[in-house]
Amino acid sequence: MSKGVIGYDPFAKSFKKAVQKARRKAGQAIGGKAVKARQQALGAVSPRRKKAVRKIVTRDGMLILLDHAPLARIQETGGTISGKGGPLFIQDRRRRAQPGDKTFVTKEGYVMAVKPWIKNAADGTKLSWNNANKRPRLIGVLKSSVYIKPHPASARFEAIVDRFLPEYYAEIDRNLYKDLR
Repeated sequence: MSKGVIGYDPFAKSFKKAVQKARRKAGQAIGGKAVKARQQALGAVSPRRKKAVRKIVTRDGMLILLDHAPLARIQETGGTISGKGGPLFIQDRRRRAQPGDKTFVTKEGYVMAVKPWIKNAADGTKLSWNNANKRPRLIGVLKSSVYIKPHPASARFEAIVDRFLPEYYAEIDRNLYKDLR
């Protein structure tokens, strides 16, 4: 018997390495394009949300595209979320509670914050918390559940991946053909 039949064929080993190398190159090239397309499809969102969209190319050349932001799955398909331990706090993006603020909740579920003021009056007396001019400001709302609208079908992650899949396979073929020539 020949050594090729009994042992590990050197051609098979070199071909396996060439395929892995071609997949890694294709994953680096196409993965970046897919991530940028997904980030653009998200629209005007925070940089933190955009950084949650990533690509990973494993050692064996497998391309993995991730969107691991909190609530990313519910944003894709849409649905209702509710708090487990009580109502959800929806924060007003423009305002936040500051250190030292006193917060309270109104009957309607609005969360308000009041800054305890201590000022010197014109006659030299100090105004304290009890007799200061209090101006409450809205910092958020308490809700029992919130409906999140789904992304449009063309902006969903699976649609973007499906769009780049043929290009990914073609890039693997191109890279493999270059390596084996």
